[in-house]
Amino acid sequence: MNKQPQVTERTKAVLCKAFWSLYATQTLDAISVRLITDIAGYNRGTFYLYYRDVHDMLQQIEESLLNKLDTLVASLTQHHEHYNMTAALEEVLQFMYAQRSYITVLLGTHAEQFAATRCSHALWKIISTHQLSQPSNNQTTPQEQQYMQAFVTQGLLAVIVQWLDSSDQNSTQTEPTNTLTAAQLAHMMVETLIPSRLL
Repeated sequence: MNKQPQVTERTKAVLCKAFWSLYATQTLDAISVRLITDIAGYNRGTFYLYYRDVHDMLQQIEESLLNKLDTLVASLTQHHEHYNMTAALEEVLQFMYAQRSYITVLLGTHAEQFAATRCSHALWKIISTHQLSQPSNNQTTPQEQQYMQAFVTQGLLAVIVQWLDSSDQNSTQTEPTNTLTAAQLAHMMVETLIPSRLL
């Protein structure tokens, strides 16, 4: 049996973990291939088997993570009948909690706008799917919808980052123990953070 794909995935995982330990505390420009490979215990040639440079590495990590989020949201929003926005938000929050070491950095202080935009679109997809599942009495213009989308999704992202930051980053639990659970936060978002005209 060929173990090469397993070795490749394990090697990339070690390199990514080393990169992420640096990116959590440093700007991207301060991180070199040498720093990553020294922490990972590999030589630079191994790094270049998988990535062109540090920027390519970040882009691949972001793409992989955000594609998983997009896939999750697509599966949650494919059926409008019996759609439950709170349950959909809860699943997205559980995903983000499981990926919190990445999400908090991607949406944190020196994050790229790309990740925040993709996460905002995912959250808006959940809200807009709820709107489609309800009888239409919404009289908002497309421009008003854009403003509401920006306002609501940025607020939700800020709450999510705060929630993830207040959870134990080293915990192996599937739910936070020192803050709201994903279900509690999803319920709070629907009840208090999303304007009633969107519900």
